[in-house]
Amino acid sequence: MQRRMQHKNYYQQVIGKLVKEIEQLKANNGGNQLSSPSKSSKGKKKAKKFKASFMKEKKTPKAKKSFPVAVKPPTPKRHPQQLQTGDFPAKFTPTKIALFVHIKILWCLMKQDLVPKAPDLRTLEEFYQRFRRPEEIKEAVKKSPGSN
Repeated sequence: MQRRMQHKNYYQQVIGKLVKEIEQLKANNGGNQLSSPSKSSKGKKKAKKFKASFMKEKKTPKAKKSFPVAVKPPTPKRHPQQLQTGDFPAKFTPTKIALFVHIKILWCLMKQDLVPKAPDLRTLEEFYQRFRRPEEIKEAVKKSPGSN
């Protein structure tokens, strides 16, 4: 029962504040209004928008919990067996360049940004007939004259 009375008193206070604000608005706008027949004959007027004073009351913000965040430096995504420039010894650079040049010549990639042509189907068929398992490839490498 006591809570109802408190709510009722609260709402009466809010209504009282609103009534006072409306009266103040009427008093302020009362002298500024000009009556013209064209405006009144058009129909409804738009209501002015305003915020009531009880809406302007500031609320204290709730304290946010801050959790410590570990900052991890970004690491480049790469395959574990992929070599980066820093992984090569300094003396290997000429060899690396020579390998790339030979690959470009073999694949006819002398111009920049060229894409290699698709292999000939006969060549692919021969390769797949000869090598069906990884062990067969390893045996062929061992038997080749350049391997030790």
